Amino acid sequence: MTTKTVELTDEAAAHVEAQVRSGAFPDASAYLLALIRDDLERIEAIVALQAAVDEGMASGISSRTIDEIFEDAVRLERDTAHT
Repeated sequence: MTTKTVELTDEAAAHVEAQVRSGAFPDASAYLLALIRDDLERIEAIVALQAAVDEGMASGISSRTIDEIFEDAVRLERDTAHT
């Protein structure tokens, strides 16, 4: 593991300390690692969403109506909720 030194504003430092005092995290490092992990997951989700948007845009205009698309989405949601 690599050790890094970071400078925080007083407000940021107080926030980190409050998170540790609340018992949510054992120490400042654990809190900062959780923030980084969450940020990486957010970035991964954005990349996946952008890939889906790109795929949809590249597929062209659908011949299905909005109602048909909505019905398929509802059916898919219902079917995946039961598995």
